Amino acid sequence: MKIASVQLKSELGNKEKNFTKIKSFVTKIKKESPDTDLILFPECAINGYECPETFEDTAETIDGGIYIEKMKLLAKENKVHIAFGFVERSDKLKNNKFFNSAALIDDEGKVVGVHRKTHLVRGFEMYAFNMGKEFEVFNTKLGKIAMMICWESAFPEVARQFAVRGADVILVLEAVEKGIENEWELILRARAMDNTIHLISANHVGKDRTLDFSGNSIFVSSLGEKVEALSDKEGVLYGEIDFAKQKKDREYFYMLNDRRPEIYKL
Repeated sequence: MKIASVQLKSELGNKEKNFTKIKSFVTKIKKESPDTDLILFPECAINGYECPETFEDTAETIDGGIYIEKMKLLAKENKVHIAFGFVERSDKLKNNKFFNSAALIDDEGKVVGVHRKTHLVRGFEMYAFNMGKEFEVFNTKLGKIAMMICWESAFPEVARQFAVRGADVILVLEAVEKGIENEWELILRARAMDNTIHLISANHVGKDRTLDFSGNSIFVSSLGEKVEALSDKEGVLYGEIDFAKQKKDREYFYMLNDRRPEIYKL
């Protein structure tokens, strides 16, 4: 599986400008690397991250949202899977909150699945978003794909949930600020090694209001090795998942097979 991770700066509350930038990156990637299977974008890439006052106007429903439909068409036209973050509106909810969500669209323009962030950052996320409750792994023609949104990565239980459900790769959509680059790299490499699984992240760059994003999107092997990483500028990170190697790694580091969940109750 060949993956491209796009590190970008999203404009706060400006979906049209953000979609235009996303579209240009997709076009560029498919021109430079036509056999790219999946393109990954950051957390809240469509809406912008640090702008909760705009969410009421910019939130999208997964069924029929204007920019969700545009993303579906973009994936279909370019024959590529796309994963991206967006603020999701759900008509089933009775409160005024939304979901911090990640969508996965296949190369035929169909929504494969949506992951809703389960662990929210203290601050505006707590009053703007509802907490997700599911850890679904999505079956695709590329393999079994899981999506993890930023702060969820700090919880070993989240990545483990995906691993025991058979995920082949974890995509991490981020909005990580400067100042914790070393700690965050350690977290992502640990999650990969914990579960002998490849992991690739996509972060924001530039400054929103109070947050100055670090970039440093990373591709990590199933042994927790940093294979490639970006700086703090906009750009594209390419990675290739070697499933045969991942299988061998899991045969040697067989933690997943030797788990004892019956004694992990606490």
